[in-house]
Amino acid sequence: SEIDEDYLSLHNNRPQISSIVPAYVNNDDVIVTCYGAFFTNHRRTMCIFGDGIFVSARFISSTEIQCHIPKILPGPLVVESINGDSKLVSRDGEKVIFLPDASFNYLKPSFGPIIGNTALHVYGIFPIYNVDAAEASVLCGFDGVE
Repeated sequence: SEIDEDYLSLHNNRPQISSIVPAYVNNDDVIVTCYGAFFTNHRRTMCIFGDGIFVSARFISSTEIQCHIPKILPGPLVVESINGDSKLVSRDGEKVIFLPDASFNYLKPSFGPIIGNTALHVYGIFPIYNVDAAEASVLCGFDGVE
């Protein structure tokens, strides 16, 4: 019988990742979308984070898969893909940057007049996700009011 050439092309080529969206993530159960070529619809198609954290991929098309990010320490990490049926692994994966979760340390001053209008300095870690520093801001809420 004649074998479909598209099938052979997908199953005999190494998967390629050309971009990942979003490129900056934290550990809040984010799904990354990998765009590229030669992804296959197989139960063992996976994303590989770093040196060997394997996560099952959701097949969207031969050019798109999605993976939940694993819990991992902040920093840059290369993501590769493996086509489960052929066991071919992508070579030049894309980088995703894991940012630390926001954390609040303290306010200065720690008190002010009841009528408000007191400028506060908020100290902690507040990662900014891929925006210009001029546009970056942190929103504070006090007693349900932002």
